[in-house]
Amino acid sequence: KFARGRETLQLKSKNFFRLSQWGLVTKYLLFSEQDEGVQISVLQSLRFVFSCCHSKEILQGKTFLTELVEWILKDKGGKGKSRRFRAICSELVQQMVSKPFLEEMFPTSKSCEISFLLLMKNILQKSQTLPAKVLVLEAISSVGATLSSQDSLLIALVLLVGFLDNEDWGIKSTAARGLKKIAEANKTSVSSLISKNPRTLEYIGRNLVNKPNL
Repeated sequence: KFARGRETLQLKSKNFFRLSQWGLVTKYLLFSEQDEGVQISVLQSLRFVFSCCHSKEILQGKTFLTELVEWILKDKGGKGKSRRFRAICSELVQQMVSKPFLEEMFPTSKSCEISFLLLMKNILQKSQTLPAKVLVLEAISSVGATLSSQDSLLIALVLLVGFLDNEDWGIKSTAARGLKKIAEANKTSVSSLISKNPRTLEYIGRNLVNKPNL
């Protein structure tokens, strides 16, 4: 039994070493390579690894995952990128907003969901392209649909409601679909969901002058 346990440990160590080496190469290729074909291949490999490995097995989990989220959401989903690239980015982000990955990204936070949503708020303010904003809103709605905390839910609702009057139809519809997704997860309608959160109504009331279409 002892020998078998040692062999298992050695195998895990070898696999972790390989995963670590893979992680270093991935960071180099993804963050420095400009060829979209190479980036798509790297993103596809990430998608596979994320589906097979626990978040704690990813090299430098917190740093790498946070860098990856920001890399995708701030500008890499923007101008000059194909639909295929954006679709893979969207799928990858959806994998990364699960509880284990959020906990790995914000290990010292009392609420990894709130920390993530505040990061999304910051990225939304900096995002220059419409596709990037759409990816961020999709991430917010996915996290919002799994929340049990009222404080976290409030942040998600306010962020989405704030884009319902956007001039771009794609962004407006993404925000609306996000609200519907959260409402369905809570087994209610959008209107009931918002009416049960007085602070969301308060936000709408405060912004009616600047956002008359809300």
